[in-house]
Amino acid sequence: MDLGLADEVAEAEGFEATCLARLAEYADKDSPAFATTKAWLREGVLAEMMAHESGRVGPFLDGWFSAGTQERIRATVASLRAKG
Repeated sequence: MDLGLADEVAEAEGFEATCLARLAEYADKDSPAFATTKAWLREGVLAEMMAHESGRVGPFLDGWFSAGTQERIRATVASLRAKG
């Protein structure tokens, strides 16, 4: 099942150019049609997630609020703040 997390992997060399080309491609599309198509394609995945949400929320929250995850979040926030 494709969750749409990664559609392409680009090499470090030329990465920025690849990203800019992809952005230009998306910017050139008709926004309402593109949004409707994306929603339609993801509808099945969303329905599957919602059908099992009540059984998964506990483990997700346990992981999210675990000491290790919270430390990683604090480190990420600190890193972003340091960048200005």
